[in-house]
Amino acid sequence: MPKPVLGCIILQFRSIVIFMARNPEVKIGNPSRDTIRKQELFLKAYAKCGIITKACRIVGVGNATVSKWRKTDVLFLEQMNYATEMYNDSLEEILNDLIDAMHEARDYKANPTILIFKMNGSNPLKYKGIGQESSEAKDVLSEFRKAMREATGGNKISVPVAPVEEELSEVEQAGEIIRGKFGSLNGSSST
Repeated sequence: MPKPVLGCIILQFRSIVIFMARNPEVKIGNPSRDTIRKQELFLKAYAKCGIITKACRIVGVGNATVSKWRKTDVLFLEQMNYATEMYNDSLEEILNDLIDAMHEARDYKANPTILIFKMNGSNPLKYKGIGQESSEAKDVLSEFRKAMREATGGNKISVPVAPVEEELSEVEQAGEIIRGKFGSLNGSSST
């Protein structure tokens, strides 16, 4: 067996051992042929649709069953992670095809959202603005709230709210405009 293949097998085995050590309820197990068949059908459906509930419905297994498989069968969990990657790859392929079509047509305004979405995914630190790992805004807001609680002695501040005027219908608005320009049409000053 070539060294790179052997190395990959050893790394995969090592990651399974570490995962199982951290999750003692998980077992490699020896599922029945029927269970293996259901798992394979589920994984095939899940790789196509990307939604656990929908894949369960297609195959005829319950969500609780899949949840149990994920918690207790490390090999199934590995296969499910692979199926998730396959589904994500198919979505990315569709996205790239749409971007290629926009590029060929030189119509970048057709769907700018798709370009923004792709750039956010490709380079989130540059195109999403504040990185997800930055908590400055949360810290400032937390300090502000703390200062407000201290300043008010823990009491909530009541802010007066201006009364909201009722919105007039178009006919009433037209009447107001006419009365404003010409006064009352019939000599009375009713509104």
